[in-house]
Amino acid sequence: MKLPTAYLQQRKEKLTAILQLPPKDYVPETFHKLRVEIKKLRAVVALVQAAAPACRIHQQGLNALRIIFKSAGFIRERQLEAAFIQNAPPRTYQNGFALLQLNLMLAEELEKARFFAYLKSSIPQIIRQLLDDLSDCANQLEKARVKCVLQQQNERMRLQLRTCDTTNEWHLLRKQLKAHEYALKSSVYQPLKWNSEQIVQVLDLLGLWQDCEAMKASFGQLLKTHHASCVQEALHLLIRQLDAKQQNIESQIVELNIMNNTKIKR
Repeated sequence: MKLPTAYLQQRKEKLTAILQLPPKDYVPETFHKLRVEIKKLRAVVALVQAAAPACRIHQQGLNALRIIFKSAGFIRERQLEAAFIQNAPPRTYQNGFALLQLNLMLAEELEKARFFAYLKSSIPQIIRQLLDDLSDCANQLEKARVKCVLQQQNERMRLQLRTCDTTNEWHLLRKQLKAHEYALKSSVYQPLKWNSEQIVQVLDLLGLWQDCEAMKASFGQLLKTHHASCVQEALHLLIRQLDAKQQNIESQIVELNIMNNTKIKR
């Protein structure tokens, strides 16, 4: 089938280009782009596995993707936290903020050392083999079968959008929505009553909401290990600011028609 194959070729070129960059060219946005490309690739993997179960996709390649994705995610989280602290007013707790930023910088640099060691290992070669295997599988896909899989997937997503009623479910909903959108983009299938523009709005807001949730969890863990009063006070302030930001995002999400059946339960 031509379209998934062409889409997969784009993913292959972009992912390979990122993995071949020298460490000095890895800016914060690079880690984000890498994770996006892996998410798109995973969506193709899921589509192939559902539409052509006989196609064999080696677990070793999927494990290699997972290692790179997880490491890049850890780095990205530390970068987002440092940026949030940098922009967090007021500056009452400068000493606490300075200690937190130093802690984040050290954690980021340690993970970067592991990340770039992965890129010097056999992992990139394993990923390239996975991409080659996926291309072979994509060529065997039948258009009718792909459409059937996406139709079924679309009905499941519409049901989940109607029944999702707590913020606890939003992270999983976002991941599934994003994977479905990527799968649709890899094919010619455009389902009825599926407003992609509105879905993108929801995804963007859910992404911002999840960033806040992840930072709150991380700052909560730091509260357990950093006992200096200036650090404790700074962390409590940051968590309060994240709570306020999340509440604003939640109000925007429920205002969108696609989420009009969602009831927020804190």
